[in-house]
Amino acid sequence: MGRVVMSAMLALSVGVASVCAQTVRDSAGVRIVSYPLGARPAARWTVVPKPVVEIGGADGVGPTEFSQIMGTVRLANGNIIVANMQTNELRFFDAAGRFIKAVGGSGGGPGEFFQLMGVRLFSETIQAIDGQGGPRVFSASGAFLRQAPPSAAGRSQQVFLVLSDGSSLARVQEPPTDTLTWMRIVRVDATGREAGVVTRYPVAEIGAGPPG
Repeated sequence: MGRVVMSAMLALSVGVASVCAQTVRDSAGVRIVSYPLGARPAARWTVVPKPVVEIGGADGVGPTEFSQIMGTVRLANGNIIVANMQTNELRFFDAAGRFIKAVGGSGGGPGEFFQLMGVRLFSETIQAIDGQGGPRVFSASGAFLRQAPPSAAGRSQQVFLVLSDGSSLARVQEPPTDTLTWMRIVRVDATGREAGVVTRYPVAEIGAGPPG
């Protein structure tokens, strides 16, 4: 059984006497910051022992029964979204952990997933990653907005990382050549269009027999 735990974090001040000043210098245009041995930051983050909200666990049933949680995000209004891969759903809960609704589901229709792999926030939207296609974009209320189109190569983008500017990194398998099958890593903009190739590498040799 999966469980979602949201904890608060506090910044704790450290005594001024223990804080050592940094030294900043420039070397050939490179900024170098140095700290004395034993220096400590002016503040440190700690997690409070009692969770702010807890959803699911061994007693979870229905929408609070999770399997293969692939990510969680918290909206500005306090609502919590859980990406549950077993059912390919994004489940919405309020700030107190009460279930609101689920969106998505298994399939190839609008807002559905073949394999839900993660969720993150970008600007005012929710981006959900599908392991066999481009990201699905939803509004903060859960309304489906759009889906990334197929890549220029005619094969689905396998998005594996969404970046802070809304673009993504995705794998795209190229059509096989006479001797090799190639995979390329591409950058995809927020609309799902390829914005450049990062790298490419062979994944299989065509017609290669067993060694020996």
